[in-house]
Amino acid sequence: MSTGDYIRILMIVVGVVLLLRALSSLSRRRMIESYTILWCIVSLVLIVAGVLISPNQINYYFSNTSIIAISVIAIVGLVGMYGMTSQISNLTRQNREQSMDMAVMGYTIECLAREIEDFEAKEDTVSE
Repeated sequence: MSTGDYIRILMIVVGVVLLLRALSSLSRRRMIESYTILWCIVSLVLIVAGVLISPNQINYYFSNTSIIAISVIAIVGLVGMYGMTSQISNLTRQNREQSMDMAVMGYTIECLAREIEDFEAKEDTVSE
């Protein structure tokens, strides 16, 4: 097998793993839908590129060591971006939940303020 074949296999494997991981994160509510769709598209592009692109003469332009280094850098970059996307999804979900909690608290405060006003009004009429 040539180096080009190894690159194709690596692209397909990384694409499949990324697709499964993205769908798993969606089902566990670790990632919001828009980011999951983005990662599914990226993984499908990797899979299709691995199937269709045939880098036959890549050894002519790059040495095996540089190909390995570029592959490792690309995988580390994908893992890092995936982690950041997961954290952003988590923070977005927390922000949404906290804003809903704040709305409920605001409504509760308004209701309590009305009850206090009603109580004070009743108290004033009783004392007169």
